[in-house]
Formats: sequence, structure tokens, C-alpha cells
Amino acid sequence: GPGVNDTSFPVISSSFPKDYMTLRSEKNWLAFTHDATLYYITDMHPFTVTRVVNGSRVELARSYYYPLFTSTQMQHPDMVFHGGANPLLMPATDMRPSFYLGVFHTLENGTYVNYAFEFMDVDCKFEIIRVSRPLPLRLSPKRDASISRPLGFVSGLTQHPNTQRIIFSYGSSNAESRVLSMSLETLE
Repeated sequence: GPGVNDTSFPVISSSFPKDYMTLRSEKNWLAFTHDATLYYITDMHPFTVTRVVNGSRVELARSYYYPLFTSTQMQHPDMVFHGGANPLLMPATDMRPSFYLGVFHTLENGTYVNYAFEFMDVDCKFEIIRVSRPLPLRLSPKRDASISRPLGFVSGLTQHPNTQRIIFSYGSSNAESRVLSMSLETLE
């Protein structure tokens, strides 16, 4: 089976800007490659895609406000949007062109809600094309004082090579590691 040194799994090697810590303290950047170039989604709202060139941060795609996020935030002004799992390139099929699949979460009053999202390169600008319903994570009971309620946070994403199912790995209530397996059709 696949192992640590298996070259069939893509590895993203990243280099952060020299002044990374002075930009802002952020651990939720999402890394992906497109046309052999490393990119980062540095913000979900506004959706902002950047790349690092020669140690400096360079904006590539226009930052824009995805309408669903804007309307949601108008109803929930304390809600924030963060990256969750690095995007995967999903290959083209007879039914649709290739696209990237990633995960983000919202956070409001200590409650995390995780979503899958699809984006693609549209006219040299990365744009969100679809957002899933909330991912159905099973939460462990609260077991320690570091959290105020049960929570789930998706941190990994892959596609099973044989079944083509999407596998989400997540932590549950700071107590357990879990996986959620779904077909791509179920996400749509």
C-alpha cells in the first residue's frame, strides 16, 4: 500500500515570505499548485489568492467578495471565514472541466462549521464556483476545559484512488481524529 516514501502522492513544498510574521499571524493559509506554481489562498472573505516570489508576497487574483459569504456575514456580523484543508486538483471528466476542491470553516461564538468549496481558474483569476452544505462531521463529547462546546475542524483532504470518494480528515473536540468519506456527487 501507499507509504511515506510513495511518490504517487503529491507533496507541496512551501516557502513563506521573509516577512511572513509581520504580515499577520495566520495559520489558515491554503496551499495549492497551478501550472507548476505554488499559490496560497490567504483569505476566504474576501477570497484572495497570492503567490510568493523571491521572498515577497505578490497578489495574483483579484480579491473579491463571494456573494454567499457577503450575505451570510451581513446576517452574522461576528462570523469569520478561515481556510481549513489544502485544495486538491480534481481532474476533468466528460461532464465538467478540472477544478480545485478545498475546505474552509466559519467560526462564530466558538462554533465551527466546515464546508467544501470548488474553485477554478477563470480568465487567469481564481474564482469560487460552488460551496457545499455544511459537512456532516460527527462530534465527540466535550472532554476538556480548553473548549466550551463540542467542535470539529477539517484539516486534511484527499481523494481515494480506487473509489474516487473524497476523504476529509478532522479533529473532533480536541479528543479524537476522525475521517468522513463522501462521493463528489454527495457534495454537490
